Amino acid sequence: MVVSTALQTQVTGPICIVLPSTKHVAQFTAILSALQCLASDFLSNRRHFLERYFKPGASVRILPDRNVFVVGTKSTGLGKDGVFLGYTEKETLLGDGRRLFSNEELFRFEPTTRQLPKSRSSIKFNNAVRTEVDELAEVETFGNSGLYNNRVVLIGSQKEFGRVLDGLTLDCGQHGSDQVRALLAEYFAWGNFDENGQPFVLFPEGSGGAPLVAIARDLAELERASLHLDVQAGSQIILTDRLEHVLKNVDLANRVGERQRLILFADGRQRADALTLRKNGWTVWEPQPWELVSQDDTMTQEPAKTGLLGLDRIQYSASVERRPGLGYLPRSAPALSSAYDLLQQIGDFLAAESAVDDSRMQAVMETVRDLFFTASNWLSMPGSTQMAECSASLQHLRNEQVYVTRYLGPDAGSVLGAFATAIESFVTTPRRGGITPKGEALLELARNAALHPTLKQVLVTGSRQSREEADAFLAANEIDLPCKLATELADGDEFPGAISFSILRRDMFDKFIDPWPSKEIVLTGYDFEVKIYRQRLRWRDSQKRRLGLNPDVRTRLTALATSSFGTATHDAETDSSVPDVTLDPQTDPFDEISRIGKPEIKRSIRIDVSSHEQTEDAHIVRFVGQSWMPMATDYRPVSLMQAGTDGQKSGVEHIEISDLRPGMRIIVREGGEKDVIKAVAQDLCGDEKYDRLWKQASLWRDALNSGRSDPGRIARRLQDSGIRRHIVTLRSWLTNPSLIGPRSEDDVLAIAKAFPLAGKSPADWKGCCDAISELRGHHLSAGMKLADYLVNRCGRMLLEPTETETALEFQLGTVWILEVAEVEPSMRSVPTTMLNRLQWLNSAWQARRYGERLKIMAA
Repeated sequence: MVVSTALQTQVTGPICIVLPSTKHVAQFTAILSALQCLASDFLSNRRHFLERYFKPGASVRILPDRNVFVVGTKSTGLGKDGVFLGYTEKETLLGDGRRLFSNEELFRFEPTTRQLPKSRSSIKFNNAVRTEVDELAEVETFGNSGLYNNRVVLIGSQKEFGRVLDGLTLDCGQHGSDQVRALLAEYFAWGNFDENGQPFVLFPEGSGGAPLVAIARDLAELERASLHLDVQAGSQIILTDRLEHVLKNVDLANRVGERQRLILFADGRQRADALTLRKNGWTVWEPQPWELVSQDDTMTQEPAKTGLLGLDRIQYSASVERRPGLGYLPRSAPALSSAYDLLQQIGDFLAAESAVDDSRMQAVMETVRDLFFTASNWLSMPGSTQMAECSASLQHLRNEQVYVTRYLGPDAGSVLGAFATAIESFVTTPRRGGITPKGEALLELARNAALHPTLKQVLVTGSRQSREEADAFLAANEIDLPCKLATELADGDEFPGAISFSILRRDMFDKFIDPWPSKEIVLTGYDFEVKIYRQRLRWRDSQKRRLGLNPDVRTRLTALATSSFGTATHDAETDSSVPDVTLDPQTDPFDEISRIGKPEIKRSIRIDVSSHEQTEDAHIVRFVGQSWMPMATDYRPVSLMQAGTDGQKSGVEHIEISDLRPGMRIIVREGGEKDVIKAVAQDLCGDEKYDRLWKQASLWRDALNSGRSDPGRIARRLQDSGIRRHIVTLRSWLTNPSLIGPRSEDDVLAIAKAFPLAGKSPADWKGCCDAISELRGHHLSAGMKLADYLVNRCGRMLLEPTETETALEFQLGTVWILEVAEVEPSMRSVPTTMLNRLQWLNSAWQARRYGERLKIMAA
């Protein structure tokens, strides 16, 4: 269905499709769309192939041997229409070393940027064979990228696309034989755009034709690549799952969507943001579960596995949500319910302008919030130490009651006192076995699940502390049942049953319910919690209904008849007769409460620049907490990568700023003078050897700097040497001091040819390539060591949701683990002394976070 949408849509304007999961969906759709485009365009590509690439002096290589030839003149009067191709081996170049190939034979020759291996007159040609790409598209290109035409553009990460392609196998039949598993990575041509917006091939290396899929880092790259007058309207299919990129550049996205076919995939938990695109003329559609699952699928059949996490998750989620078993187990705690009602009133009082900048008021707000959520999450009454802390907090509120009354009025003081009394009543109420009402409900459900292990139920909560308390609580009651955070429900996990408790925050609840996790779900908690959960689910269903399409529009969008879709199922909880709920996620009661006593994340960032300071434009990245960082265009942050069920291991890697997304974790050294991975690598290698390797590996940089050329001129000279690179890549080569070297040996040798250095021999350039390779090995080892250290030190909490920055004392100094909150849409001018260094909005907050580093060290 997704591919049909990409290729056959008759709906004008940009399209947003909201799916349960988008993991790898855009990448997979791009690959399949490219194969279908290749099949439909193949004959027209052949007609233009000879005219486009066989011009005298051009280089081509024969497939599959890949020996390089030089294009000569066309054949005239020799009885065979074709082209003379010259051998490139030195001796034959001295004479008339060439051979005539017929026009039909020329389709085996691929345009190339390579110069090796050289061809000679004694060469024996092997028979051309169809590649896996040919088998799937049912064409005969033999892997010749010159027979491709770039019609598919993916806005996203090159690394992510490469990982998906490397792990992708598709079924195909070879010449009528049985189905075989086809690995595409070796033959699937993909790349990106140069500074003129022209697509070029990155992989396989040396291919000089067109990529089947071109990767754009962001929407800005499409100004030339998709909107230029030379680019035919409607000739491109543009796919992305970067909703945040679209929301930051809606005007540009609209222009691209009016001229080309732009399709955005969004996660179900982002439906509220996706819905805003309708105001900008977008077609926004969230397929209902019965629209995503085949009519032939029954509750006794599991959807077929594809091996791609996002697609499998979509199928599973849609299958179990068709007829969801949804139950509630509320528990009553009158004192806590009273505290909940009073807390909302306290929030209104303490949100007054006179209380916002008052440190004592802020301390009261934080105490109120912590008391309520701590008590709400107790499964059993805590020990003496925690009870003493609770008593101290209650006493603190009573001591501050007079202060609050003086500045906010008697009503505010009275409500604060009543809240403290309600919490104290809940804490001092006698409990059988010391178990709270929530604990009793969880114990009842957990015991039933333990007695029926075939149900494979999982407990789900919303915070690390709650999970740890649940683990201890269940262990004390001799129950062995897994407990996970909502964020730990990965795309590869499938649990027939899920029991949720203590998922108070709205974002955690969204991560639990989207994609729909299980066939049977039980939501348990106090009555006020369960009431909010019901409201959230009704609001979710209201939003889903608003994102539905009538059958006629759906048919035009997908080119699929109504009979191709299933039939709606009735469910009491999501009955369409229930009126729309106006519960805005921005005013969710629990989220409003959770913000009490927290610092304001959205404080404006002021950047003061004096007249004598040197400045540079930078991307402003905010982090969860009170920190931010101005990142230079060529800066590549070190990101923590979470392990996946697809075999990807936890680790660290450098990423592009354009790939930063909210929720990602990055690592920054205190002070920021040196990249943390480089510091670890230097420690592993030894200072003397590392400095020697770095100097030897920098020969390519010396060559580029010797020419004093701008990136545009470098691009032209490298292209003459057979290498095409994006202008952003070339700018990074010139300005990024931490870059070890270009990505391939071909790049280094092209630089040596385009910018020769006096006195440097081929041996020197070979040594440069070897040093780059060795340094990369040391950096890879350093990244693995850093990841192992962090995982061993922090465990599961490393990638869990956080509300603050985390400081860790490392062997080489302090490192900060930061969660990205936002990347500002526009760049700003900042002093160069601030570039790539962590900044703070609040010095007291910084000192507190840095002080807590000692607690982590002692743990």
